[in-house]
Amino acid sequence: MRSQRKSRVYFIDMRSSASNSQIDRLKKTIRRMRMHLLASKGELLAIKVHFGERGCTAYIRPIYLRTIIDVVTESDCRAFLTDTNTLYVGSRSNSVDHITTAVENGFSYATMGIPIVIADGLRGGNYEVVRLKSAGEVKIASDIVHSDALVVVTHVKGHELTGLGGALKNLGMGCGSRAGKLEMHSGMEPRVSEACTGCS
Repeated sequence: MRSQRKSRVYFIDMRSSASNSQIDRLKKTIRRMRMHLLASKGELLAIKVHFGERGCTAYIRPIYLRTIIDVVTESDCRAFLTDTNTLYVGSRSNSVDHITTAVENGFSYATMGIPIVIADGLRGGNYEVVRLKSAGEVKIASDIVHSDALVVVTHVKGHELTGLGGALKNLGMGCGSRAGKLEMHSGMEPRVSEACTGCS
C-alpha cells in the first residue's frame, strides 16, 4: 500500500499595511516554497499562465506575476511567459493575436521583464507527441516539452464540465497544442443515458 504524501498549502492574508504588503508576503512565501531553485543559471524556465481574452478580467494580475518572476529568476535562469493557442476562435487563436491580447491585458516584456513565447507556434501546430501512463499519447506544445523547468500560475474559474478549472486544467488543456485540444474535446458528445422523463 502506497503512503499518501500530504500537500503543503501556503496562505497569504489579503490584508495589507505599509510595512507588510501583499507583494512582500508573496515574495517571502515564494522563497519559502524554494521556487527560486527550480531552474539553474542558463536553464530555460517556462512560466505557464493564461493571459485572458480581450476585454476579459479573469486572469492573474500582472503585478502578482511580476513578483513571482522576480523571485524565480534570481538564479539567472532564462525564463519566459507562455501559453498555447486556443482551439476556439477568439483573441488567442494564433500567436500574433495572442501576444497582442497579452500586451493589452498588461503582460509585456516592459512590464514582466521576460519575453512571451506562445509554446505551440504561430497557428498552434508545433507540438511533440508525449506518452503518458494515464493518458496514452498526447500532443504537447513543443516549447513546453523542450523547457528545462515549468512553473504554473493559475487562476480558478467555473467550468461547465468539471465544476472548477484550475491548475490541472491549466496544465492538461493549457499545455496541449491545438491538435491535442481537439483530441481532448473529441470524446465529448451529448448522449442520453435513459429515456427523457418529459417526452420518453
